[in-house]
Amino acid sequence: MKLRPYLTLLVVLIVSLTTTTMSRASTDDRPNIILFIVDDLGWQDTSVPMGPEPGALNLRYRTPHLEALAARGVRFSNAYAAGPVCTPSRTSIMTGQSPARTHITYWTLNKDTDTSRNRDDIAAPAWALNGLQPGDYRTLPERLAESGYRTIHAGKAHFGVHNSPGGDPTNLGFEVNIAGHASGAPASYYAEHHFTGAGRQGKPPHSAPNVWDVPGLDKYHGSDLYLTEVIAIEASAQIRKAADDDVPFYMNFAPYAVHTPIMANERYAHLYADLDQREAAYASMIHSVDAALGTLVTALDESGQIENTVIIFTSDNGGLSAHARGAAPDGNKQHTHNAPLRSGKGSAYEGGTRVPMIIAWPGVTDQADRANTINDTPVIGQDLYPTALRLARVEPDQVDRDGQNLLPLLESNNDAFDAQRTLGWNQPHQWGAAGPGIWPFTSNRIGDWKLIYFHAGRRFELYNLATDIGETDDLAHFMPTKVAEMAIAMDAWIDNTGAQLSIDKSTGLEIERPGFIAAQKFDQQPVTVKPVPSQETRTHAAGWGDRSWMDQFNDIRTAAREIQPRVVLIGDSITQSWGGPGRQVGGGGAAIRESMLDELGPVLNAGISGDRTQHILWRLDQGMLDGSAPETIVLMIGTNNLPHDSAADITLGIEHIMDRLSRLHSNPQVIVVSVPPRGQNPDQDTRVKGAAINQSIQASCLNRGLTFISLDPVLLHPSGEANEQRMGRDFVHFSREGYEAVATLLVEAITAEPSD
Repeated sequence: MKLRPYLTLLVVLIVSLTTTTMSRASTDDRPNIILFIVDDLGWQDTSVPMGPEPGALNLRYRTPHLEALAARGVRFSNAYAAGPVCTPSRTSIMTGQSPARTHITYWTLNKDTDTSRNRDDIAAPAWALNGLQPGDYRTLPERLAESGYRTIHAGKAHFGVHNSPGGDPTNLGFEVNIAGHASGAPASYYAEHHFTGAGRQGKPPHSAPNVWDVPGLDKYHGSDLYLTEVIAIEASAQIRKAADDDVPFYMNFAPYAVHTPIMANERYAHLYADLDQREAAYASMIHSVDAALGTLVTALDESGQIENTVIIFTSDNGGLSAHARGAAPDGNKQHTHNAPLRSGKGSAYEGGTRVPMIIAWPGVTDQADRANTINDTPVIGQDLYPTALRLARVEPDQVDRDGQNLLPLLESNNDAFDAQRTLGWNQPHQWGAAGPGIWPFTSNRIGDWKLIYFHAGRRFELYNLATDIGETDDLAHFMPTKVAEMAIAMDAWIDNTGAQLSIDKSTGLEIERPGFIAAQKFDQQPVTVKPVPSQETRTHAAGWGDRSWMDQFNDIRTAAREIQPRVVLIGDSITQSWGGPGRQVGGGGAAIRESMLDELGPVLNAGISGDRTQHILWRLDQGMLDGSAPETIVLMIGTNNLPHDSAADITLGIEHIMDRLSRLHSNPQVIVVSVPPRGQNPDQDTRVKGAAINQSIQASCLNRGLTFISLDPVLLHPSGEANEQRMGRDFVHFSREGYEAVATLLVEAITAEPSD
């Protein structure tokens, strides 16, 4: 019996597909790798939240294909691009190195041309303004191609400048290039415009060529297709061809979207009719990107490769927010499109660098204990270089790389990953748009802490991202020691990477290092806010007994974790005399504490004899209360500062402590007790100084919403003289009766109902 021609063809195709699939399994079972890197996509610019709960932006967009990818993958909530603009981030993935090390620290376009915006005070250094060029580094696609992978680039390249070898992706390790060149944006997203600027302006499409015209897609010119769709069609053809040719592939799929110009894909814009026209267009661009992901997944599925393909989804920098946008969910048209993150593309703040990242690895991340999970470990773009090499079973070379292999995080082996490493960004350039944090800067993240060094003005900002993801609470003024510590670490990072800082136009020299500036600023501050006890202080026997100050600090820190106090008393020897947990000894207040304070719940005594404000700050910096969550903290400090420091400096020191306590994660009630009277007569210098301090601190507490307790009514006579029955013989410490009077005030304040 003869088979009909089309039936014969069908049999041949089935046999061919089966043979191809079996051949791949028997010859090279290494996974295909698709890096799906969207342009300017914000952290929350999809329907997949990068945090534990959906935000307003997640509810705005519809990305079902990304939802399906996340369902079988791992989301990284603390993923970062290597820079806040395009070229640095893209080349960091290509090289595995930080832009600080390659000196590709800004976006590129034309040969030997600096794209930095001019400033009057500082200028960009002699950076690698031609971008990535062949031979500069062994690129990721070169390494993979050498090992037998077919390397495919699809979409935006933006690695090197026009009229240079680096402007062509095939000179950088890609065997196939689809529509990639040196420009970072398309002239038009519409095939009817031939993807040209002239066509977009209503002129004959090729009548006025410019650098933004997208090359290589001639067969689609004049159709009704959208650029993202065309790139996905071409990429899908390459996926099928790789299957037919029985070769593993690495694909750098980089749609120009959602970069400007913001142009609607009319196939999807009507789905967002509730948004203003500009935001509906932007949403349709995101929808198109998601549809492109679906197109690639379909090609993988139909060619039998879906179960052997790792997909990495991310963005090259934070979402655009400084210009060209419509209304964000809060109604603003600038700087809030990445909320809860601050600012956006081009900025030193989280909105400029934190990006979505999802990795789906069949057989690993789709397991029940890993699928659709969130990993909070900070990771960065250059990590994808060693990650891809490990997936491809390619041995790393001996060149220093800044990236770290992410596979342990995907395999739930977090202990094998250095989560406390320094992540760094360096952009010694002024971006074109204006907005928060869009200034030349260097920044580091270490653990939860982020320090930004803004080059103009040589100023610092410090944030704890664990409690302040929106970077609304700059702690640099209140935590100078932390700033100094991180500035020193930033110096080390600069030395390690060779990062270039901005040039001071007045001198022609590089601006000062952050460590130098921090030391300078730190030295200008009064000693009362310098939380660094001397070596002598740390080793001498403080108060009663022979245990050193450091021993007593460790006692307090241990007790904080063990007893989980509800109330913490912080201070000097006056506090120490309350005795109890945290203290080895007690004084006249011990019996009063037992009878009056202990009934409030576990009470931790964090008093050490001789302490001043700077000692308390040091203790807090060194984690004295780590592992505990007190509901109430009582602060009584300053009496030991009185003989040594000015009233203004002592006030500043106490205010620093107040602010530090208010920012503890447990959000405790902070009760500030007035500086106790030091001396018998009201006209003594220490008494006059103490009165001035207490007046200022009372006002500060009122402004901060803290409780202030004045001791004067219970420790002084109406004449102002010290009450001999309640003060000790030295007129510094309290008698038993004095402690009872003070305890009464504390109990009233701690148990008082909050006022409306």
